Amino acid sequence: MHRFISPDTGLNWPHLAQVRPERLALEVWSTGLQAAWLAAESHSVISHRLLGFSGLAPRGQDEVQRMFLEKSTAFSAAAIAGAMLALSGRRPDEIWRAMMHPLRHTTGRNLRRLERIRKEHGGKRRAARARLSAGLARQANPATA
Repeated sequence: MHRFISPDTGLNWPHLAQVRPERLALEVWSTGLQAAWLAAESHSVISHRLLGFSGLAPRGQDEVQRMFLEKSTAFSAAAIAGAMLALSGRRPDEIWRAMMHPLRHTTGRNLRRLERIRKEHGGKRRAARARLSAGLARQANPATA
């Protein structure tokens, strides 16, 4: 059953009628851009963590516990923010933006922290790999001679 919304009665969202169309388009576009940034930051954080877990990059000692704790707090904060705005009758793009804010904050903070760990310990790890490969090369030379 299709329901026709008459122009006289307005839309279901009262805040939508108060926003100029060009402003609404920019806000919706901004929300999509925030979602793209969330996807990119999440991908980078996952890549850093996978490299750390596999031993190819340095990682913190408590990375596994931190990962689960941060996810639960970020998703619960996002759910609370979205529910509060949905119950107050806000527009869907405002609800979505409010739900992304805690997630973007957490992924951005994680990305900066993981990059800082990589930069601090990356040089030491490269030097250790170089010594290891040089040591293997020295051991291989006497055996072939």
